[in-house]
Amino acid sequence: MKDLFEKIVESVDKEARHLEHVEKELRRLIEEFEKLEDQKREVERELERVEKEVLEVSRQLKELEHEYNELRHKLRKNRIALQQADSPREYERLMEDRRRLLERMQEVTAKLEELRKKYNDLKAVEYDLSDKLAELEKELEKVRHKIEVHLKELKHYAQEVLRRIEQFAERYHLKI
Repeated sequence: MKDLFEKIVESVDKEARHLEHVEKELRRLIEEFEKLEDQKREVERELERVEKEVLEVSRQLKELEHEYNELRHKLRKNRIALQQADSPREYERLMEDRRRLLERMQEVTAKLEELRKKYNDLKAVEYDLSDKLAELEKELEKVRHKIEVHLKELKHYAQEVLRRIEQFAERYHLKI
């Protein structure tokens, strides 16, 4: 009986050593999984921030485009008024208005170009972050699968150890 007991203990020890290896690998995978989840959350926060900024820049672009169109309309009206000006004083006032409108139009045009560039840059960042998020999700799924495999392996070894202990207890009519 002592010989059999030693064989069972040796067998259980062998399984336990393998179990330790699997458990160590499982811990490493869980740490990797948590790290990837943290990275994913960070990318999601950054993506959300960029999306909000894209919306804000888009809103500003629409406002400036509206202002640009209003300025064009005012310049058209100004040109017609210049053609119909009755006096030199009125003509000078209209020319001064035209000069101010053209200056403002140049400012708006410069801002529009700047905002369009910023919008395009933000969209590029948004696409990059979306790609990175998709890659992280794929990597998370791979690690999740590895964890599941290791958990199944641990479960199998634990069941095997339990089965051997129960066999020993049954053989010698022991209560466990």
